[in-house]
Amino acid sequence: MSIIDLPLELLQLIGSYLNQKDTRNLISTSHRMHSVFQRKLYTNVTLGTKNANTVQSFLYTVARKPELALCVQSLALACWETYEGGETNRKPEKTIERPDFDSELIQKLVDEATDYPEEEKSKWMQDLEEFYDDAWLALLIPRLTSLRKIGFEWPFGSSHVSIMLKKAAVNGGTCFPHLEEVNMCWYDTENAVASYQMHPFFKFSSVRKISGWKVAENAKEEEDLEPDPTEILKDLSLPPRCSNVTDIDLSKTNAAEGMREWIQACKTLKSFRIIHGGACISYDDLQPRKLYNSLSLHKSTLEAIWVEHDEYASDGDSANEWMGSFVNFSALKFLGLNLYNLVGLKEQGSPTRKISDVIPSSLETLFLDIGWGDFCNVLDDLAEIATSRKFPNIATFHIETWYELSSPEEDVKVERLQQRCREVEVVCHVHNIRSRDYMEGIRLRKCLWPQCEAEDLDYSS
Repeated sequence: MSIIDLPLELLQLIGSYLNQKDTRNLISTSHRMHSVFQRKLYTNVTLGTKNANTVQSFLYTVARKPELALCVQSLALACWETYEGGETNRKPEKTIERPDFDSELIQKLVDEATDYPEEEKSKWMQDLEEFYDDAWLALLIPRLTSLRKIGFEWPFGSSHVSIMLKKAAVNGGTCFPHLEEVNMCWYDTENAVASYQMHPFFKFSSVRKISGWKVAENAKEEEDLEPDPTEILKDLSLPPRCSNVTDIDLSKTNAAEGMREWIQACKTLKSFRIIHGGACISYDDLQPRKLYNSLSLHKSTLEAIWVEHDEYASDGDSANEWMGSFVNFSALKFLGLNLYNLVGLKEQGSPTRKISDVIPSSLETLFLDIGWGDFCNVLDDLAEIATSRKFPNIATFHIETWYELSSPEEDVKVERLQQRCREVEVVCHVHNIRSRDYMEGIRLRKCLWPQCEAEDLDYSS
């Protein structure tokens, strides 16, 4: 029996194991395969840079067959072509391989955008006729009303997509009633996407998770002599408690103001992670105290916090700043911090406070990054936490250090901690990231908190 003759249920089961490339190949084999698997092909869409004019071709397809637009639940957008100041980053093949321009259809779609003034529509139509991706994406994205997840590799100079997002934000994101997750990363190896580029999504009522890679929090300037057309979203402010976002996950990110605007915009924030990006992102140092002040707005709802120094970043004088006490974070289950951000550092170089005095009784997992001199000094404190009735929910310690145990006395202290933990069924991982168990440490990290999705998006299709 040929695969074409298999029952529909078996074909759908086979299709569930196929990637996008295999699905595309399969639907080209027959009319039946096309009819069975076409909807699957449009469920998760990546518009990458491998083929020219993919955005234009995709828009034509979903505009002519609106039922296919409704199939799209996930969209990943690779860095797209923009046009600013008379210059473009257009590749030669974009011009050579242009699809036919359906002026009647495109004009109809532009006319349907009723919240655009005629002057903007005219400029938009002109850029569509020139096949600039930025203009085509602004026309395409709002048509995908079933989207649940979207990822951007954000380019320099986007204007049409920014205008579209700003208008959608003003309308509360009603054109995306199902969108739950947004991931954004910067397209280049240096610098970063400004945090305000993600402001519209905080105003979309359905969005719950925001993640970013290579993001920089830019303080607004008090006076701008002339508005920069590439900063269309800069003045889109976020009022306090305007957003339903519950999870923020940031990697290679610099937060000069402690992500105050984002965090206070959330009505109920449940998880927050930030991994500092260093000078390749911006020259802003990590600001532990400012982050703490922002996170304190959600003491009763935050369940997971992770603040990490990037290993290649120069964090300046603020690196060892005490964040503040987490005792009153009543919902907190997971806490990942540098030791000194958790307990503070005396002038003599020793910890200022005991760990047990600054963590909440609700805590289940504690991840500590500990420097050279204080690794053994905190082991007794951790043993006390593991066995104390004050912390009935504690289940896991994860201790990461560059410190190499160099004496039998230190080995005994570590073994004593792990033995006391075993006696009360608390898991205790202790490892040196310079040693042979480095990969084990990476595995344990990923078990604690998976890699930031904005860092791991695949735009290669």
